[in-house]
Amino acid sequence: MELRSWLRDFVAIRPIPTRWGHAIQGGVAVLLPGLVFVVIGRPELALAASNGGFLALYLGGLSRTRRARLLPILGAGLFAAVALALLGAQAGAAGAVVTVSVLAVGATILTVGWGVGPPGALFFVLLAGAFSTLGVQELEAEGSIDFASVLGPLAVGLVLAYAIVMLPLALPSVRERTGLAPGRNARLSFSLRGEALVIVVRVAVAVLVAAIVGLLLGEDRAYWIVLTVVTVLQTSVRRRMSAIRAGQRLVGTLLGLGIFALLALLPLSALTLLIIIFVLQTVIELVIARNYGLALIFITPLALLVATQSDPSDVGAVVGERIVDTVIGATIALVVILVEHAYVVRRAR
Repeated sequence: MELRSWLRDFVAIRPIPTRWGHAIQGGVAVLLPGLVFVVIGRPELALAASNGGFLALYLGGLSRTRRARLLPILGAGLFAAVALALLGAQAGAAGAVVTVSVLAVGATILTVGWGVGPPGALFFVLLAGAFSTLGVQELEAEGSIDFASVLGPLAVGLVLAYAIVMLPLALPSVRERTGLAPGRNARLSFSLRGEALVIVVRVAVAVLVAAIVGLLLGEDRAYWIVLTVVTVLQTSVRRRMSAIRAGQRLVGTLLGLGIFALLALLPLSALTLLIIIFVLQTVIELVIARNYGLALIFITPLALLVATQSDPSDVGAVVGERIVDTVIGATIALVVILVEHAYVVRRAR
């Protein structure tokens, strides 16, 4: 009976209203920054710029006037995460792994403590991990890391994403609606008590283990393991929910890797790639609140296209490694939960 209930929740599609406006806004925020660089003749900078568009996905439950005040803080955080990740990459693979791991825990503390909500620390870890990996590769090939070619376009993307979210405030009717969406507090207040503290401790322990395993496997794989443990553990303190999330992470990633493999084998221009990313991001926003596993089918190719800059050296190797890394990350997360549960039960005796 318990297994049947678990499977039912695993595949359940939540009946919630479709937010087309929010989904298209997220897609446009990712598309437009990259499109700007394609138009001006710098397509090699397009993906770095599009990463800034992920800012538009945060605080969707708040009014635009509240988001106007808070999104710049998150934008600065995303920018700082990438900058610090590149600095860490200058120390080589080990430095990159340590930096991304520290950033993952720090981002979790801040997003959970402030009650930011989905997508939480996801894009902080994804962008830091992806650009630190590219930074190490550039350091090994060129002898130095070009900070400007990443941080410049990223800053443009963040600014444009903010502008896209704020654009409706130009309409008087929108400015008058300053209340919050149902179910959200009027203010964000920092607290690491109770469930928030449990989540942060779980993530910190799991990230430490993931970093050690990642150092053994290779820097380019470490961030995906860290990303997996963060996404599994950051959402809920409930063990059952975390187990479901781990299963969804595994199944959704496996299916998403198939889409990535097909896309990566195609000769995609920068413009075509941006359109694909726009479609993926829009679909993600439409389905993620309904079923996380379903969303991961589209999150995975999006994340890998961003991480590999659409030019993986060996698609088969990338897919194989990500399967193993996802299994490792999900396993680490579940082991941390089980060990914590055993500790709590033992203390209660």
